[in-house]
Amino acid sequence: MRKKKEMIRISSMIENDRLYLTDNFSVLLSKDVERVLTDYFDGVSGIKLAIEKGNGCYISNITFNALRIKTFNSIPKS
Repeated sequence: MRKKKEMIRISSMIENDRLYLTDNFSVLLSKDVERVLTDYFDGVSGIKLAIEKGNGCYISNITFNALRIKTFNSIPKS
């Protein structure tokens, strides 16, 4: 019984360490998201990221303001 509790505790610690988000991560992700959004929208502002730990995964929500969607005549070649 004691070994089982210890294994559950260790598993929980590993899971929490693996899902831990730092402030630096949020700043970097926000800048990357802003860069991508400006490819598709004009006047991007007020970007808000919400990232939560789910059941072994991340749940994210991105909210932003934009003045308009950019028009595309064709898909750029890579």
